[in-house]
Amino acid sequence: KEGKKQWIWRLVEQDLPILVISAFLGLVLTILGLSVAVFSQKLIDEILPDRDVEKLILGLGLVTLLLIARSVIAFLKSTVLIRQSKELNERLMGSFFNHLMSLPKRFFDFRKIGDITSRMNDSRRIQRAISVLSAELLVDAFVVIVTLVSVFLYSLEIGWVVIVFLPVYFAMVYHFHRPISDHQKKMMIRYGASEGQFIDTLSGIGAIKAMGKEAHYAGSNLNQYSMFQEEVFALGKVSNRLGLVSQLAGVFFLSTILGFSSFLVFEDRMDLGVMIAITSFIGMLVPSVNKLALSNLQIQEAKIAFDRLYEFIGVEPEKGKSETVFPEKVNSITLENLNFRFPGRKSLLKEISLRMECGKLTVLLGESGGGKSTLLQILLRFYPLESGRILLNEELDSEGIALNDWRKAIGYVPQEVKLFNGTVLDNICINEPKKSAEAVFQMCRVYGLEQFFVNLPQGYLTLIGEEGLNLSGGQRQLLGLARALFPNPKILLLDEFTGAMDRNTEKKILDLILKMKEQMPVLIVTHRIKPALQADQVLILEEGRILTQGKPGDLLKSENLLSASYDDLLG
Repeated sequence: KEGKKQWIWRLVEQDLPILVISAFLGLVLTILGLSVAVFSQKLIDEILPDRDVEKLILGLGLVTLLLIARSVIAFLKSTVLIRQSKELNERLMGSFFNHLMSLPKRFFDFRKIGDITSRMNDSRRIQRAISVLSAELLVDAFVVIVTLVSVFLYSLEIGWVVIVFLPVYFAMVYHFHRPISDHQKKMMIRYGASEGQFIDTLSGIGAIKAMGKEAHYAGSNLNQYSMFQEEVFALGKVSNRLGLVSQLAGVFFLSTILGFSSFLVFEDRMDLGVMIAITSFIGMLVPSVNKLALSNLQIQEAKIAFDRLYEFIGVEPEKGKSETVFPEKVNSITLENLNFRFPGRKSLLKEISLRMECGKLTVLLGESGGGKSTLLQILLRFYPLESGRILLNEELDSEGIALNDWRKAIGYVPQEVKLFNGTVLDNICINEPKKSAEAVFQMCRVYGLEQFFVNLPQGYLTLIGEEGLNLSGGQRQLLGLARALFPNPKILLLDEFTGAMDRNTEKKILDLILKMKEQMPVLIVTHRIKPALQADQVLILEEGRILTQGKPGDLLKSENLLSASYDDLLG
């Protein structure tokens, strides 16, 4: 709770001066809003009976000026709130995005993208509660106080009737708070589930069409959306009942005031103009009381949205010490007695010890699902070790190096290369393509990758489409390799990185990797034999353990090696 309060305070503390200004403008608007009621009373009780033309002209002029001023101030107040709303949203989502990007990868492994994006949409509710409500609540509170004081000044009897009505009205509205709050929470959860299902379906549309399951997934999405709409409908019904109760209460209150005021006029205990003024005051008071009574519902909605956002904000970000500077040259990287398991599961990697050296190509062979890719992600420090350690140059512990420095020093090509909508150039250098263009061209020429990109329809400026739709599987892997090599890494990790390439392309890339090994330690994880035959050392991973390691020639007779790569040998 303390952490949540601190986060909220950091978001809104910059808005306090703006909210104070807005509140002051609201007070001025409230006072100016009384001018018509006061003028009406004077007009009926004094100006018209006395036929005082001079006072009439003067009063009309003054009221006109006050109403013009009120309109201008209302415009200024709205402008201030619009700007505050924009800045608050930027701070809120900036804080959310920055924290989200700092969370460990394991946080995202078991969450749907749609559920995460739905939290972003909740920010609108928070913004409305903080900016609009905070200002409007103050204005409505001013309206209630000022009009109540004005009513008392005109008539003590009517003032006491208003005082009795207010707590009764708030009690009736409060009766609806719990059901509305419950439905708001359920609606947000259902919205997240519906959006998650929709995004999941669109991302797998190719597989869905290949299986001919369009109708099934359309029905599944409709089912999720229908459950979301059911909650919207349920919330709407409760809100409508509340609206009806509040409207009826307002009508009863206004009728009571009109009747009582009329009775006082009949008995000459109140002037007609005073009655008209009080009626105007009540016309301002009732909507403000209604908004104040209902405001807690919006506050509760924002609180639920805050809680949903804070489920992520409250998660501890990745932490990496920065006591040690990453070395300029990596001669070796060593894994010592590494053990790993995912939370709640059996051990995946057991007592893994291996050494990668500059000048040697290391290949790790193993069956699919055996933990090869997970080992690379552990080397990237995506997951914490159960035990063991990772050493650089036989002495520097990876835990003492800042995470950002560690990952920047590693070139990594995953099995499935993630491509972003944009050009080939955008995807190689990721940011500032205009500044980095020449460096990208030079890097591709040096490594012999230029031929693979210049022959595309628009060369490096070819639009690849969403998820690399316009590229073949092999071209995506080449693009992933170029991206990994562009920052001049000091370690290179490759995961099944030639699986979609044709034989000629694979041979050229393997020749490139053989040159790269002279500059940095290189580790390839694969189940294919061809990269293994080029290696200086081959390790075979089976059932979470490294069973065999040695040179390719020594392992060619290994039953494990042959069974893992039989299809490649036939090829």
